[in-house]
Amino acid sequence: MKKSFKDSLDSVNTIENIIEDTLQFAKPAEPKLSKENINSVIKSLLLLMKLEFKKKNISVEKILEEDLPRFDMDTKQITQVFINLMNNAIQAISADGKIVIRSHFKKNDWKSYVCVDILDTGSGIPKSKIKYIFDPFFTLKPKGTGLGLSIVQNILKKHNADIFIESIINKGTKVSIEFLLKKEELNEI
Repeated sequence: MKKSFKDSLDSVNTIENIIEDTLQFAKPAEPKLSKENINSVIKSLLLLMKLEFKKKNISVEKILEEDLPRFDMDTKQITQVFINLMNNAIQAISADGKIVIRSHFKKNDWKSYVCVDILDTGSGIPKSKIKYIFDPFFTLKPKGTGLGLSIVQNILKKHNADIFIESIINKGTKVSIEFLLKKEELNEI
C-alpha cells in the first residue's frame, strides 16, 4: 500500500512538472527587471540546493569574481535557469562528483559581459546530441519532458544572454552563460 501510494505521488509530481513546463514553454512570462548582482543570485541558489547536493555527495566549488556590474534581470527567472542547469548537472553525476560554478567579467571587441560557467564531472553529452539539446521535446532523460533547456534558452534570450554547452563523455559538461551588458550597467558595481 505504501509503495502504491509513493508511485501514485511520483506520477502526480511528474504530470505536474510536465504541465508546468508546457505552460512555461507555450506562454513564457515577461521578465520583471531590476538591477541585481549575479553573485547574490548564485549564493541564494546554492543555499536552496544544498540538500540536493548532499543527497548524492556532490561537492560544490564557487568561484565568484567580486565587484561584478549589476544588470537588469528577473531574479526569479534567472534562479529558474540556474536550478534547471544544476538539476541537469546533479542528474548527470552518479555520486561523489563535483560541480563548479564561476562568475566573471569578460570583454571583447566593444562588448562587455557578466558570465556564469557551470562545470560538472557527470556523464557528459554525446557530440551527436549536443546540437539538439535546446530543441523542444528533445530529452536524454527517461522521465524528461524535453522542455527544460528550451525554457532556459527562452528566458536567457529575454535577458539579452547567450548559452553555450561543451561536453565530453565520461568527463563532464561545461555550460557557459554570457549576459551582454548595456553601457550604463558597466558603472553598476
